[in-house]
Amino acid sequence: MIIRFRYFTIVSIIFSFLLPMTAKAQQVYTREDVRALFPGHVKNLWINNLSGTLDNKHRVDMIIGTDGEQCKGLYTMRNSGETFFFEGDNLNGELKLVELAGGFKTSGFIVGHYDGASFNGQWMNVDKDISLDLDLNLESQVGVLNPNACINEAWYRLYSGKIESENARLLLVKENKSFKLFCYLDSLRFVDIIPVKNRSVEMLTPDFKSDMWKQYSIIVDANDLKQVKLVRASGGDFELITILKEAAFLDLECFEYADYYSRLVVERPVSDNKKFNKWIESKLMHWMQDNIEDLKEIKKDDIGTKDRWIQYIDGWVEIDLFTGDFISGTVYLQSSLKVGTQKIPFIYDLRFGKELKLQDLFVKEFNAKDYFKEKIAMQKMKVSWKPEMKKWIEKEPFGFVTVKESGLSFKTELNAIYGEKEIIIPYNEIKENIKVKNLLNGLIRN
Repeated sequence: MIIRFRYFTIVSIIFSFLLPMTAKAQQVYTREDVRALFPGHVKNLWINNLSGTLDNKHRVDMIIGTDGEQCKGLYTMRNSGETFFFEGDNLNGELKLVELAGGFKTSGFIVGHYDGASFNGQWMNVDKDISLDLDLNLESQVGVLNPNACINEAWYRLYSGKIESENARLLLVKENKSFKLFCYLDSLRFVDIIPVKNRSVEMLTPDFKSDMWKQYSIIVDANDLKQVKLVRASGGDFELITILKEAAFLDLECFEYADYYSRLVVERPVSDNKKFNKWIESKLMHWMQDNIEDLKEIKKDDIGTKDRWIQYIDGWVEIDLFTGDFISGTVYLQSSLKVGTQKIPFIYDLRFGKELKLQDLFVKEFNAKDYFKEKIAMQKMKVSWKPEMKKWIEKEPFGFVTVKESGLSFKTELNAIYGEKEIIIPYNEIKENIKVKNLLNGLIRN
């Protein structure tokens, strides 16, 4: 699968903050350095350069050597330049390795299968209560990718066209392990989830509750997401029924950083709307700068062998609605260095390139703040909350507002104990007061 990466301004800004952390001359290791880890009399030695990812996000470059019994080598986190050595046993391609940090102290373990061309396994910390996937291949098999970008195969694609003379829209949401399909035929709406097979061309046969769809499959070509093909089985082959063209898209791009002590991953949606891309970037920039400053203050002398990757910083966006004209969702910002999760809900008009506040959706005569304050209070009383949750719910204003297909969404803070709760106000209760009629026209409701 070809993965589309877009290099955005914030990466260069962040990287300037990371430079002081990696400015000390990082030693560049070679195959000769790994050869020197083995006794001179060892002759039958295979040394390879592998590249890949840790936790399917962080870029890793490894030099690995083995004589068929022993295995030694090193790997480097590409973004930070931090290097770790390892050694251990090779039993018919099954590796059991000890990771060695500064002073050659045990800082973790690596286990998995190595066939000379690829390694598939896991990294574990000293206490073995943190486990991350480690997947590497020969460097010659790895394409040239943005060194600051992490793997992210998720995207949104909105397609439109006609199916059997009816106007149709198809929203495909590609996640790492599944496709979510939303098909809209005039007033009808169909939904299904299909596992990903990790092929460059996928054939999706949705189980929509429709006699028409029982005979159709959707062909998705990762090399050409500008269109999808609708086909039908015919005489041992497939007959092309129609082509749906891309009407709008969102790609989810990713930035990563990892050193001895911490890991940072930030994901954000990007579209062909430059104003939106710049706006969503601004929601992440200062937060990331502050966290990177905190990471810079951590001194290696204060780090023990049990401190490997105990700090994690994560920023992501959950999309509640994407119609091509509007996008709505919530930015989530978390850091193990700080208490709580920061949330930034948004409703963005892609046509005019601006964020909309709640009142912007309604006519002037309608006081949205007062109306929904009263409405939420009534809804809170109707729900049978668990006894231990009631006091928390009573204090929560449900002030995080986004737009969904089913209505306006009002969410709580993300609580470490109770999670996140939501109240939906259906559009049919408020549609007479909605000013942005195009928003309703873009929504196809149940």
